[in-house]
Amino acid sequence: LNYTAIYSEKETGPLKGADLSLDNSWGIAAHVGFDVQLKKDWLFAVDMRWINLDSQARVNGANVGTVHVDPLVYGIAIGHKF
Repeated sequence: LNYTAIYSEKETGPLKGADLSLDNSWGIAAHVGFDVQLKKDWLFAVDMRWINLDSQARVNGANVGTVHVDPLVYGIAIGHKF
């Protein structure tokens, strides 16, 4: 389950100067990945996440539709266990 708080919207192009607002979003998310232990206290991690992120958009108070973002995020990390 994912909750995204949307803030600091910025307009460009023909909407520049308009009052754009996007609602916060609840949606499902998927996460897969794996860790490989390199040494006793060190690990290498790879993961991928997909997030269902849909938000209602308003321009100058008028509802103009739904924004579908749905990002696919990749990650690589090296970690140390304490």
